[in-house]
Amino acid sequence: MRDQKLKYQVLDQHATDASGQPPAGLKGYLDRAKGKKLPRVFVTDAVGKLLYEGDLPASSAGLAELLKRFKGD
Repeated sequence: MRDQKLKYQVLDQHATDASGQPPAGLKGYLDRAKGKKLPRVFVTDAVGKLLYEGDLPASSAGLAELLKRFKGD
């Protein structure tokens, strides 16, 4: 992932900052995940462009296969 400059973050759907609000940088992802099957996977490039959104694969091998799609992007 690092070589491809992809980013990931694990977040809790109930995450809040000191003011009790969803963290500003994560709010969009939390909003996108509302009402959908959890956990969700969001893959972004180095500048934050969303490359993939979907269900977490059932296995680590499935996740590795998913991430291979972005090799070289």
